[in-house]
Amino acid sequence: VTGIGSYAFGTNYSSGKTAKYLSSVEFPSSITNIGDHAFHGCSQLESVDLPNSLTGIGEYAFMGTNITSMELPASVSEIGYYAFSHNTTKLTCKSTTPPTLIAGKYDGGSQPTLQNISIVFVPDGCVKAYKSVDPWASAVVVDGNGVSVSVNVTPGMLGEEILNHTNALPDVNYLTISGALNEMDINHIKNSMPNLLTIDMAGVDMKIMPNDMFYERKALLGIILPKNVEEIGSKSFTRCINLENIVLPEGLKRIDDSYESYSNYGAFYGCTSLKSVTSPSTLEYIGDYAFSQCTSLKKIEMKSGLSSIGQHAFAYCNRLKEVILPNTLTNC
Repeated sequence: VTGIGSYAFGTNYSSGKTAKYLSSVEFPSSITNIGDHAFHGCSQLESVDLPNSLTGIGEYAFMGTNITSMELPASVSEIGYYAFSHNTTKLTCKSTTPPTLIAGKYDGGSQPTLQNISIVFVPDGCVKAYKSVDPWASAVVVDGNGVSVSVNVTPGMLGEEILNHTNALPDVNYLTISGALNEMDINHIKNSMPNLLTIDMAGVDMKIMPNDMFYERKALLGIILPKNVEEIGSKSFTRCINLENIVLPEGLKRIDDSYESYSNYGAFYGCTSLKSVTSPSTLEYIGDYAFSQCTSLKKIEMKSGLSSIGQHAFAYCNRLKEVILPNTLTNC
């Protein structure tokens, strides 16, 4: 067997049938091509292990699956239009040169696209090759193991301290900070480090997480919050689509509403990879729309002490299976 045919398991538009309960696939080592729409609509499929023989992936091949990340063997040279699921946000590419992304066959105005993929891991020394080609250049491209920096800072010195370890602030992928920050330091984190994947702020003296701190940081995979944080500001993590887990530390009292009366963007609005939330015993208030549109959220556990949950705080969390609320809750 050298190929998976078009619509082999995917939605057949003539019959309306699809292998919607398909949850795993084992490919033979002889496969060189996966056809158009091959697994389109297989919503139970969460991961695949692609063979090293594979050279091409057809258009819409994995559309409608629940695959969030995928590893492409070095042999893959061509990828069809909308080949990935909208749920796929991370790619690991083993090739030293970027595979060719193909425009739609039946749409003359279409352009090659990475869809929702925001992070691409590539072999060491290959960032420049990927960043020189659209649309690969639109993603956060991480070189090999990435760049890790750990600094202890005084206010206003974050940028200088980081530059003692690397050539430029945008180079940093993994950052650990201790000490105190001022507004200039916070602006560096907000605006000068677009390739940041994780940040450990446990050692930072910060009682209030500023508004918009990590707003729409689509490459942010993880954060450790300051140990003494008491308030998470408006839209602090809105649409951080790759943020899977976050620990709300003891001492946290409040997750703010949006500071804009017309906005429904809560602090964690649209964090579509977030799977669980456990509150500390100190948390008293969860703002409007705080976790709205967190579509992977399965469990919420709120501890005694919580008194108020704002409007639509968990709206459209359509995979939510378990909710534990305390008897201290008076407004919901």
